[in-house]
Amino acid sequence: MKIQRQNNLTALVIDRRSLNRRNQARLMLPINRVVEEILKIDGVWLAGGSLRAVFDETPVKDYDLFFRDEAAKYNVKTLLTALGAKITFICPQGSLMNLTLGNTHYQLITPRFYQSAFDLIGSFDFTVTQFCFDGRQFVLG
Repeated sequence: MKIQRQNNLTALVIDRRSLNRRNQARLMLPINRVVEEILKIDGVWLAGGSLRAVFDETPVKDYDLFFRDEAAKYNVKTLLTALGAKITFICPQGSLMNLTLGNTHYQLITPRFYQSAFDLIGSFDFTVTQFCFDGRQFVLG
């Protein structure tokens, strides 16, 4: 666990492997198996309220996914549709796509692509949701 500063943003960075099993389990609680598979794809971040649920124990409404590039987004969409997810919404500007698998909603969010976790959480207008996870590191703004 360490404090890092990047792009005028100071954040707590927690390496998943540095946590004991109890804390790993608690931090991973809101993350379902599908999201674990998604996070194996390079250039994908889970961010926002679904990670905040770790701390305030609110139910996860949806999973917000952000990307480094178009290829990462394509790979996530391909994985979700292969698992049976249905596209339920595409915004006209193309910056948001919702997919639903069972009762779980996945939002593929691409107003732009991000080069790092700091780049991503620094773009959030609300600091209460400055959380992101790439399967290896949690970054909390």
